[in-house]
Amino acid sequence: MRQQLAAVVMLGSVSGCVASGGLPRPAATAPPLDPIAFFAGTTHGEGRLRIATRRPRSIAVEGHGVAMPDGTIRLEQTVTVAGQAPTRRQWTLRRAGDSGFSGALSDASGPVRGRLAAGRLHLRFAMKGGFQAEQTLALQADGRTLHNVMIVRKFGLPVARLDEVIRKTD
Repeated sequence: MRQQLAAVVMLGSVSGCVASGGLPRPAATAPPLDPIAFFAGTTHGEGRLRIATRRPRSIAVEGHGVAMPDGTIRLEQTVTVAGQAPTRRQWTLRRAGDSGFSGALSDASGPVRGRLAAGRLHLRFAMKGGFQAEQTLALQADGRTLHNVMIVRKFGLPVARLDEVIRKTD
């Protein structure tokens, strides 16, 4: 119990290094967000990854998505974090009701759940090691750019944050 308390205190002290505010807002003139259509084709993302107790690192994500006849998007991504070898991950996402989404992510330890609200797509999923991820994507005025913020928490405290701009490239 003493070790768990020490871990929570340590996480609390370093979580201040990973701000959780400032979620992206959709542009007032942006068209309605359709994540299936946006991720069909090729995308390129660039951003900054901040992990508590580590220096921020740049990140690049190359994506290729295929919209399936059943309305599901299958997205293959190559993720390159500065100073590390590229890794691959796969997403599937499908509509679940009027504004809901469900799917899977190879990095997740359970299902991905999402909801479109106020022009933003909010995604939530569990990760290995007891981490919880919340991702918010907002379409920008050009209809070809998304602002993406993902916050990862442990014991309810933010321990990592990704700020990324994703552009449709085809």
